[in-house]
Amino acid sequence: MMDFHKEELLYLARIAEQGERYDEMIQFVKDLIIGQTDMSSQERNLLSVAFKNAVGKRRSSLRIIDNYSIRDEKKNIATKKIYLSKYRMQIDTELKFLCNDAIETINNLLETIEDVENRVFLFKMKADYYRYMCEYDRGEIKDANCDKAQEYYEKATEISKQLSEVNPIRLGLMLNFSVFYYEVKNEKDTACDMARKAFDEGLTELDNANESYYKEATMILQLFRDNLSLWT
Repeated sequence: MMDFHKEELLYLARIAEQGERYDEMIQFVKDLIIGQTDMSSQERNLLSVAFKNAVGKRRSSLRIIDNYSIRDEKKNIATKKIYLSKYRMQIDTELKFLCNDAIETINNLLETIEDVENRVFLFKMKADYYRYMCEYDRGEIKDANCDKAQEYYEKATEISKQLSEVNPIRLGLMLNFSVFYYEVKNEKDTACDMARKAFDEGLTELDNANESYYKEATMILQLFRDNLSLWT
């Protein structure tokens, strides 16, 4: 890749996002932020959007393939099952590559970034990408990645105690951590208790939230409400 100044990388990352060229957006964002001692909210958002959408496309593809595999297995269509298995392996490899790239990028950032909000964001993001891998893993690899996801959610949670209960980064962490317990660990009571506690604490502090937090915090609190309605 050519050498670009920071303003040019920001511009190219936004253009790549608009064009849904998320794999290239990842590289622009990595070139922008690696080695920095701090990240702005804009840079955090670009990092999150780039990896989340690149990985999200693969997660969606794997869900579709798995649904077709179940359908074909019921119909006992062996040849199609073989084709789908090979295609699934290709997409699964892409997903694992991107998740590991995200984790490596985060590890590099954690070496230089000390701001509490950013560290909570990064540990939460690291946990998310271990969670995405364990969704589609099997056996011991699945167990290992689930353990890693829980480890980094817990680490992010410990650091987040330094933040306000209505801080959107803290709320987003608790939202994802509760989803991890519900969907991956299948510990539904723990998930509901965690979500309800974070929701109640955030709602109590909402009137005291500064203007920059209020809108995003309100949106996350609504997601808690939606999840609790589905889970209980």
